Amino acid sequence: MKHTFVFIDKLMILLNYVPQISLDNETEKFKAKKTLVLIKEYSHILRKLIESHKMEENLYKLHHSHVHEIEDWVKHVEVTFKHMDVLLDEIDEGTEALADFIENGSDNPNAWQGIITDMSLDMLTSGLHGEEKHMLKLRKLAIFEIQELEKIIDHKQHFEGLFHWLGFAKLSPQEQMVEQEKYFTKLMS
Repeated sequence: MKHTFVFIDKLMILLNYVPQISLDNETEKFKAKKTLVLIKEYSHILRKLIESHKMEENLYKLHHSHVHEIEDWVKHVEVTFKHMDVLLDEIDEGTEALADFIENGSDNPNAWQGIITDMSLDMLTSGLHGEEKHMLKLRKLAIFEIQELEKIIDHKQHFEGLFHWLGFAKLSPQEQMVEQEKYFTKLMS
């Protein structure tokens, strides 16, 4: 699950780095399209990671990983998957709205940022950023081996970025913010 949460976190942070867009010129349209592509790539990877975790053998590993340490562990895992499914649906809705904005524009100059803000709020209220004991355990739990991850994350840049991102955990919170900003600045350029 740790790798899944990396992409949830990356998507959340990406939404914070999305520039204000007015589709008045080609540069702005390019930024908007690049942002949309990244959101789609992250949500695609998230969907594949979540579905892979739901496969019988992986679900068995998840269910038995902390079953004796945390009361109702299996229930917590199932509820987390429901939250993830809802989040994916909300991301899909937001992505469609962004694509429509890029294609058709809007009379409202704040529409782009409104969609991004709604997506960010959906992520914050998803129930996936809690500090409860079971959520902290899920965030650290690695079910997949490297070769399995390579099959799931079929985009080389994002596969390599996963391990780069995991390296941020060794840094102080301030250093993490600086490295995350560098990471997303590079992705958005």
